[in-house]
Amino acid sequence: MIIGLLLIFLVVLPLVYFAFTKIKPMPNCFDRRKNGNEVGIDCGGACVLQCPYTKKDVVVIFARAQKVADGLYNAIALVENKNTDAFAQSVSYTFKLYDEHNIPVAIRNGQTYINPNTRQVIFKGGINVGKHEVGRVVVEFTKPITWFSTSLGSYVLPLAVSESNYRVINDKPMLNYTLENTGYDTIPAGNSVVVVYDSENNATAFSSTIMDSLKPFEKQIVVFSWPSIFKNGPFRFELYNQVNLAEFKNKQFKK
Repeated sequence: MIIGLLLIFLVVLPLVYFAFTKIKPMPNCFDRRKNGNEVGIDCGGACVLQCPYTKKDVVVIFARAQKVADGLYNAIALVENKNTDAFAQSVSYTFKLYDEHNIPVAIRNGQTYINPNTRQVIFKGGINVGKHEVGRVVVEFTKPITWFSTSLGSYVLPLAVSESNYRVINDKPMLNYTLENTGYDTIPAGNSVVVVYDSENNATAFSSTIMDSLKPFEKQIVVFSWPSIFKNGPFRFELYNQVNLAEFKNKQFKK
């Protein structure tokens, strides 16, 4: 009996040792190890998650505030993601508004998505600053950005502008654009933002409105307005029609 148990032990022990030392699980992107073709631990290579140190920082081109009423401002930031192979979701940011004496008068937090290889606008409306006048604005990304792989870096949203109309009614500028979905997929709702530039190419004003979803080849008019006449200009307008491409094209991020 004892000899039999000993023989079984001598046979089983090498098999157990072999199983634990020789038979290894296939590398994957969730095993907390750098294996397979990963660039870092569970990032890069075939993983959806990109290694943050391989990505370029998001560039803030400018940040501005616009007075819409006494004590009330809207804030905007134009940012650029130069990464052609990466996008981000739920990116935390903070707008900080300062008065003419560089004293902080308002802080507003929010979250946004970052599309690949593009410029886009971050907009925050209805910021109460009390009796202060805003002198400058700063926008900061408050947490490390989590980057995801994508092949949408060269994708162009099939959204065309077929008509535009600028006019001033009762000393209030208004601008209309007619948007047309030129593709075969329904474009989800997003927001449209217009930035106004003066003759020296300074961003002096902006306006934001909701863009409803557009079925294939459907048209829609979006309207922008401002509370008073521009002091300098307008010299030109830039329109940003913003749709979260990850939710639009990448199934794993659709809600």
